[in-house]
Amino acid sequence: MPLLASHDYSRLKALAHHRLGLAHPVGRLLADKLGACRVVPPDALPGSVAALGTRIILAVPGRAAESRVLVMPEDHVASGWTLPVSAPLGAALLGACAGAWVAVPARDGGRLAVHLRVVHRPSGLPRRPVPPWPGLRRAVAGGAGARA
Repeated sequence: MPLLASHDYSRLKALAHHRLGLAHPVGRLLADKLGACRVVPPDALPGSVAALGTRIILAVPGRAAESRVLVMPEDHVASGWTLPVSAPLGAALLGACAGAWVAVPARDGGRLAVHLRVVHRPSGLPRRPVPPWPGLRRAVAGGAGARA
């Protein structure tokens, strides 16, 4: 089940329903994803989930790995370092976890398997904090298990 941050969900819903429309293939893909996803507060989204603004490294079998930043269509730049979520590949990867294989609609009507290798969330984007190991937390606090 894909995960989406609440603020991304609102923007994607407007894109799917109003800007692209449900008759558009990517509009339908996004609408289906929005219907199947779990929406979480931005600070509860794990850092390993592909979201708007995250840098991803993806691999298509037979091609070199690519690094892109997932963006809304209006933030896309033609130099190739962004991947708009209005493209089938961007829409399919949105909400997926690092390490996942994602089926992407291909131009010939088939499916293309894409490996989402890495997700990196820049420090300015909210991320779910990772709690420290219990032993480390006690040692830092000087509690039980701390060593002198």
